[in-house]
Amino acid sequence: METSKILVIDDNKHEQLFLNRALTKLYNCEVLTADNGQMGLESILYDSPDLVFLDVAMPVMDGVEMLEVLRIQYSQIKVPIIALTAVSDSATMNKLFSLGVDEYLLKPINIEQISSKVDKFLKI
Repeated sequence: METSKILVIDDNKHEQLFLNRALTKLYNCEVLTADNGQMGLESILYDSPDLVFLDVAMPVMDGVEMLEVLRIQYSQIKVPIIALTAVSDSATMNKLFSLGVDEYLLKPINIEQISSKVDKFLKI
């Protein structure tokens, strides 16, 4: 069985660790992490993950900015993206979906929510 690569882009180390533990428990996967959108974009380009968890609010380059760069400058890359956000206002959600986010999870997240979203994108 092939190992999937999942990239977690989040400035919160606790979120990174929680997702790493949850994902490796549930799936045969390698979890990569990035602390901001700039590092995440670089990882998407160099590591070719199968799925990305993207925090919306981060320093350096936030999730929306990273998505804009990814979708405009690297439009050939079609990686599924699950946004992680504590804010679910309609303007933010509309912006995320207009930039091609596939799913979203409201923080705080739990393991059941993760599996319900990830199952759609990974070939289990």
